[in-house]
Amino acid sequence: MAPKYLLDASGKDAAKVTETPVQALNGAALGPDGNGKDGENGYFFGCKTEPTKGQPGNYGTNGGKGFPGNNGGDCWTMTITIDNFSGAPFQVGALGGKGSDAVGGARGGDGSDGGDAGKNTTHCKTVAPGGTGGAAGNGGDGELGGNGGNGGNVTVSYGTGLATPPVTAETRGGTAGLDSQPGSFGTPGKGGLNSDGQTYASPGGSGVSGKSPTDTPSTGQTGNFSAGSDARLGPNGLKIQIVTQLGS
Repeated sequence: MAPKYLLDASGKDAAKVTETPVQALNGAALGPDGNGKDGENGYFFGCKTEPTKGQPGNYGTNGGKGFPGNNGGDCWTMTITIDNFSGAPFQVGALGGKGSDAVGGARGGDGSDGGDAGKNTTHCKTVAPGGTGGAAGNGGDGELGGNGGNGGNVTVSYGTGLATPPVTAETRGGTAGLDSQPGSFGTPGKGGLNSDGQTYASPGGSGVSGKSPTDTPSTGQTGNFSAGSDARLGPNGLKIQIVTQLGS
């Protein structure tokens, strides 16, 4: 299959982002060692040892932020001169490269549950608290997509022996990559059971989602195309000038 552009000075599309954000860690589970000890009755009607409290849960870590997209390449700048052109009309590519998509932020880690307090007994009635749940980790920030590359300004000059311009051109700027999503927050750990066996300690603190990008990636600038006869060239002469379009 013949190429679309006989002359292609287009910028390269940006490479796909392959990095991955740092993944959050969940809080380690406490296991049986995180629970308090039961109360112990004394002789007769006294309490020898009150129940002890449960241990707090471990917190989840924060998710890593994402990675920005790569920028597309600008159209190349070049000049091509042909002293004696013959053949079919052809098309020049002077496009900007596409920006690549950003990689999203990671989810925050989950907090682990707090330990249960030891149990009350018939004579040991002081309520010992269960352990507070572990705090949830925050999500990582999203990042900006890559900018599109700029197209080129194409100027075609041709000799008086050529009735019409033998060249057309596409000069579009590259499209921008997509912004990535922020990571969501983790789940807080549950509070442990208090020694009364009915109420619970507070859950862990809530995390927050990562931030979305505040800017917008830019589409590349589109260039211009112009063509005209030039008597300074030979009758069948052809000159193609491509200059990167620069703009704000």
